[in-house]
Amino acid sequence: MNRLVAFRTSIVAAAALMLSACGINSVPAAEETAKAKWADVEAAFQERANLVPNLEQIVMSSAEQERATLEAVVQARASATRPKSSSTVTISAIPTRWRSTRKPRTLSAVRCRA
Repeated sequence: MNRLVAFRTSIVAAAALMLSACGINSVPAAEETAKAKWADVEAAFQERANLVPNLEQIVMSSAEQERATLEAVVQARASATRPKSSSTVTISAIPTRWRSTRKPRTLSAVRCRA
């Protein structure tokens, strides 16, 4: 009986030793892995932070280009729709048969039909 108790005790001690030895090396390895991954995250944050000034400069230059383009388009439209002095038609240039003898209608004279 003494042998049986000693055998059981040695089996339990060996199992405990094996299980405890497995965890001893895995904790520092897991800690190092976590530190390495966190260093990767910090490096990505730093890289993004370094890109912000360049992005700001690109946006400002694009805004300046868009402003210049918009001003050119507005000026071109304004000059295209502006009547030119050489092409204005006077009443005397229109033949009399094309002139209307009626008075021009105003908004108050127009009836709405429903």
